[in-house]
Amino acid sequence: MRPTKNTLILVFGFLCIYSCTPKKPVDREGFRQEKAARELKRIVPADLMLKGEELGEEILSATANAYLNTLKRAIVENGISGAIDFCQLSASGIAAGLQDSLGVTISRVTDKPRNPGNMLSESDKAIWEAYAYVPENLDGQIQEYDAESLIYTKPITIGSTLCLNCHGQVGSDITPENYSLIKSRYPNDEAVNYEVGNFRGMWRIIIPKKAIVSKL
Repeated sequence: MRPTKNTLILVFGFLCIYSCTPKKPVDREGFRQEKAARELKRIVPADLMLKGEELGEEILSATANAYLNTLKRAIVENGISGAIDFCQLSASGIAAGLQDSLGVTISRVTDKPRNPGNMLSESDKAIWEAYAYVPENLDGQIQEYDAESLIYTKPITIGSTLCLNCHGQVGSDITPENYSLIKSRYPNDEAVNYEVGNFRGMWRIIIPKKAIVSKL
């Protein structure tokens, strides 16, 4: 049977429509890569350092406030002897709690430690000397620590006469009774004979870069 004229017109029309339809398949992999590129935020070293400094200051503020509040409570409840016991028994526990929750390493270091565990390390000395050279510089600093971490540091000074009860002049600021208690807790204590305003120590916070990236 020969096709009718109407049938030929329909077939011709279908072929025209089909020939005008794009035949290229969807490039799913290219689409996925383009989408990922749009979603990926480029992080440059300057962004990392700036956010690391901000995070370091936040961590330091939380840590220092926790120390100060607990120390004040110990003094109110038990006097200066309570402060001495706090430093030995409770201070490290406060830092440990914050370290666990934030994934960082928090410590205080000095060239004249009361607790031998707070002695400057070799890697700390260059930063320490920079602060000691310009003692009025109380700004925090952020810098590379290793391939995976940054280090945030800030100087600690003798802030008031209250501090002198444990770190001032032996025999005048520190009573014989309290100094005897200090020596019983820390036989090799060196953290005395300071005056208000003296450079006493340094906060040292190691922050993993991945923790900083997660905040960007």
